[in-house]
Amino acid sequence: MATLRKYVTTTDLNVYEVELTDEQLAIFQEDEDRFYDEVMDDLEFEWVYDKAGDEDWELELKEENNG
Repeated sequence: MATLRKYVTTTDLNVYEVELTDEQLAIFQEDEDRFYDEVMDDLEFEWVYDKAGDEDWELELKEENNG
């Protein structure tokens, strides 16, 4: 007997925003690595919206080995 297995992957998108001060914006524009090191942990992002992604799927045939 054979079995057909279906794998389904769905990726959801969650969007968050935060207002930057002029100083934070300047750091981001000048040096993103420095921004991540010095500013990112202190930011409080707010959820804006989410979107369910399209479904991707694949099939795998599993055949029984009789022998």
